[in-house]
This record gives sequence, C-alpha cells and structure tokens, in this order.
Amino acid sequence: MSFVGSNILAGASGQGGGSYEIERSLRLNSGDSAYLNRQPSSAGNQKKFTFSCWVKRCAEDNGWDPLLTVWNGSNANTGTYMQFTLYQNTIGVVDNYTWYKRVSPQLRDFSAWYHIVFAIDTTQSTADDRIKIYLNGELQTTYIASSAPAQNSDFVVNSNIAHYIGQRQNTDYLNSYLAEVYLIDGQALAPTDFGKTDDNGVWQPKVFSGMYINTSVANSTGALPIYNTTDTFGLVKGTGTRADSNS
Repeated sequence: MSFVGSNILAGASGQGGGSYEIERSLRLNSGDSAYLNRQPSSAGNQKKFTFSCWVKRCAEDNGWDPLLTVWNGSNANTGTYMQFTLYQNTIGVVDNYTWYKRVSPQLRDFSAWYHIVFAIDTTQSTADDRIKIYLNGELQTTYIASSAPAQNSDFVVNSNIAHYIGQRQNTDYLNSYLAEVYLIDGQALAPTDFGKTDDNGVWQPKVFSGMYINTSVANSTGALPIYNTTDTFGLVKGTGTRADSNS
C-alpha cells in the first residue's frame, strides 16, 4: 500500500534515534467516513495470522475506533464479524460481537505514534497464547475482558469476506493516521519482526524483512492522501478514488 504525505514516523513519540524512518502515512478522517476495503477472491489461513500497524490518534473517541474489520452484514449487528479495534481508548479483539481480549492501556497521547500487533494462532495448545496483543513491543497481559477461541478454530480474517481498514459496519470510522499496515497470512509474528528498541529505550520501527504477498486495494473512500487504489501494494500510482468533501 503506497501512501504520500509529510508525516515522518520514528518511534513511539514521533521522534527517536532509530535508523529507519517511515516517511509516509495515511490520514483517515472519521468526518469523511474514510476507509479502505478489499474482498479476497479466495480464503487464506484463518487460524494463524498477524495484523500490525502504527497508529497516531487524532482525537479521543469514547466509542469504536476500528483498525481492521472483516464483515459480511448489510447493517449494524448483522452478519459474520471480526474486528481489531481501539475502543474507548483501549485495544481489543471482537469476534461475532463477543470480546476475546480487551487490554487496558489508555491511548490518550495524540502526539504519539503507537505500534500495535495482534498475533493470532488458534493451533496453540495453551488457550491464552491463541490471541496476543502487543503495544510498542510489549505483550499486554492486563485484561478488561479475556476469553479464548477453541483450539484450531477458524476466524473470518483471511476468508473471502470483505476486509475493511478504518471502518466498522458502515457506522463507525477511524480518526487517526496509519502507517506500515500489515496483514500477514499464515504466521503469528512477534513485534520484533516490525520494530526494535533503540539505544534510548524507545520502541522504533524497522524494515519488515519477512515474507508476504503483494495484493491490491479494491477501493479507497475518503482516504487522504493515498495514490494507489487500483494496483499492487508498493507501486505508486497517480490515480485514486475519493468520495468526500475533498474530492
């Protein structure tokens, strides 16, 4: 996914001594109902996957602030559903309207970039290892809500159901900057695959060197700035789709 912009990401606070800087980010404005979406043509691994992103929040939201939603309903509270979300300033995983894990850090620093990793592996024999949430490199273990999926169960992520970045059920929209967004099929990765601690003890991004398959964005609604909405991730394309007040 290729973004354009002036935001430079270097560590959790936006500054640091890391050698890798992310020079582009995507601004999703909830007032424009902005989001990205794609519907895979075939299913991947629905037992094991990783969702990783850097996010900088723009305002406090006492409701849903969706990062990734997979959903096939026609309106709110219908259809099959899974979501990785910021909810009331916390971080959580919801599947079919039930919290699997919701952790307690309060993400209220709007000058900070946060690195969030959701590592899913339902093949694990230990129930608590099947869903892991990391914030700035640290495994989160203080739960507001916690339950475990059955061993070897399938989720709807990586199915051929529509995947959305930045919106939930056509009712809630993310109001944040996003950068370095990855959905890795078939691997439950550690945060160290995406970041590292610098000499000052600050969590910093690093180049992801693992394996993944380039794919395409089906549509981009109201997302500014973004170029490629009809081509392959990583290829800058001078066209795009906008459907908001700035189009």
